[in-house]
Amino acid sequence: MSPLSKEWQYPAIMGAVAIFFLLLFYLDYSRTIDIGNREAIGYITYKNNRVQRKFEDQVVWSNLENNSALTNRDTIRSENLSDAVIHLNDGTIIKIDENSMFFLDLSGAKPKLSFHTGAVQIQQGEDGQTELVIQTGDRTINVASGSDLKIESSTDEELSLIMQKGNASIQTKDGTHALGADQRARLSDEGVTVREVKLKLVEPANQSVVPVQNAGSGRVPLRWQLREKFTGLKYEVSRSRGFEKIEKSGAAGGSGAEISMPPGNYYWRLTGKSQTSGIIEYSEVRKLSVVKNTPVRLTTPANGTRMSYVLAPPLVGFAWSRNDLANQYILEIAEDAGFQKELKSYPLKTNSYSVSGLDAGRYFWRVRSKSLAPGVADQVSGVSNLTIVQKENFDVPQPGAPTAGAPLAKEDAQEGVTFAWRAPPELNLFQVQISRDPSFQTVIVDKEVSRSYFENPVSQTGVYYWRVRGRSGDKQSSFSSSTRFEVLERSEIAARQAGKKEAAAEPAGGAADATTLAAREREESARKTPTPAGPTMKAIAPVNSKVNVSGARSIGFRWKAARGARGYRFRLYRGAGGGRKLVLEKNLNQTKYVLSDFSKLDVGTFSWEVQAKPLSNASEKISARFTITTDSRLNDLRPEDIEFISPDTIYKE
Repeated sequence: MSPLSKEWQYPAIMGAVAIFFLLLFYLDYSRTIDIGNREAIGYITYKNNRVQRKFEDQVVWSNLENNSALTNRDTIRSENLSDAVIHLNDGTIIKIDENSMFFLDLSGAKPKLSFHTGAVQIQQGEDGQTELVIQTGDRTINVASGSDLKIESSTDEELSLIMQKGNASIQTKDGTHALGADQRARLSDEGVTVREVKLKLVEPANQSVVPVQNAGSGRVPLRWQLREKFTGLKYEVSRSRGFEKIEKSGAAGGSGAEISMPPGNYYWRLTGKSQTSGIIEYSEVRKLSVVKNTPVRLTTPANGTRMSYVLAPPLVGFAWSRNDLANQYILEIAEDAGFQKELKSYPLKTNSYSVSGLDAGRYFWRVRSKSLAPGVADQVSGVSNLTIVQKENFDVPQPGAPTAGAPLAKEDAQEGVTFAWRAPPELNLFQVQISRDPSFQTVIVDKEVSRSYFENPVSQTGVYYWRVRGRSGDKQSSFSSSTRFEVLERSEIAARQAGKKEAAAEPAGGAADATTLAAREREESARKTPTPAGPTMKAIAPVNSKVNVSGARSIGFRWKAARGARGYRFRLYRGAGGGRKLVLEKNLNQTKYVLSDFSKLDVGTFSWEVQAKPLSNASEKISARFTITTDSRLNDLRPEDIEFISPDTIYKE
């Protein structure tokens, strides 16, 4: 090995190690962990951006989503521009602002909250009978039951307590200090000072959500109360808690004002000079979010879809876009567009669901999204319709590959030719026949398979024909029409392509009398010349077909190679179209992938795509969809038979 190679060896190894640990860090940082057998003490009812939780017995942080369950002795934190609303089972509401962290322990006689940093508001339930203990450093705050208290830290390590309702006592090394309703306490190294709130904000409440339609601005009413007279009184609105930049301000005459604000997160306060003391006073700082609350968009099945069946009604997969404010979706299916004859209604936590048992007929469906955020109204999507038809006979399977359009090289065919077709979802067994003649008087391969593709080696050159028919139980479809394909030597394929290229470029009446030498030169050139550019990838299986995973150990995905590709990026999605959700992503060096981990799957519609590498906008890409079915007994489960014990799991590999 040359000295130069040795010099580069160690940096290359160190770079690979750094990339490996960065990848591990990213996977750990972005993962979501369910609560397992831990008891849920509350739920996230609204979340904005990134909010995370750490279990007491673990050292990693996991992401929380709307409807995520919380457990006892969790540590919760929020990142920059993030916040959340937590509802505990006893009725207590905890609002956590950005860059905040606290620890919650309900195991003792009194609930205990250890406050670390940021801003947290605790609103105890009206029927609460238990005091709350807040621990922050060496200070202990005993909060009476039924109280409403906000605690926040500043950059100079001071603490501010604002008592909206109820009372509390603050214990420090200097003694005990009482804090009552509409009072504000300042805790610093110099001690504790308690003052009356002179500028009281009334509405909107802290961390309120103001819904708006589409991208329009929201009209936000600001209300306040004055405990004495002020001069130069004004309201201020900023994007940051420190009010480094004022977005809007105006004279605060009377007891309120109404302002228009586009979607985003804001902080607001009052400020003015007291006529009694001559001191410039500031109110507390409240946060509000103006959020788009547009109805969900229906994606699958597309409006006007027609579905058919022969033996049993199909499993219909419904999917729709998400609503950022939704804690629950209700899928409604009816026989009329006015939903007067509603047949089914499913309360759901996810934005997709598969329904069985829809007999022949025309159906209308829509989705209602519901939010627990105060003042946020339900949103109802548009209406789509689908028609389900019962037929006497199965549709004939449609052959996909191979076809007469592209001959197969003998070397490749000997390794195996993949036969693929599209078929109605009800068909679960397929008879594939291969013959040398189109009438199939002599059949050289007759095979029954349970999937919509079949691989078989073809060792000899020549012309072949294949056909397929499907079966379910004792009822079967007709055979498809015979499909022709050809197996040739690789040199013959190259010569044929070169001949077509030259014939297309040759003017009429030109070199029709080419010599044998010229023909040989063309053939030799064809062996050395790359195949002309153009799309070459093609999805083979599964394509628009049903995959029954009952008793199966894996699902195989196959596609035709892209010319010049050095690898492929494979993605698997739950659903199809705009409402699909990524559940798996793999980088591969072959034209197939076998999925054996069924924990990533569910009954319903899935789609998959493959993109050739190196990746670019011009690189080839294919996509296809398929439907997963399982034993019919699982299709009879009702929503009320299923208990959700953990948040949605995000799969990343």
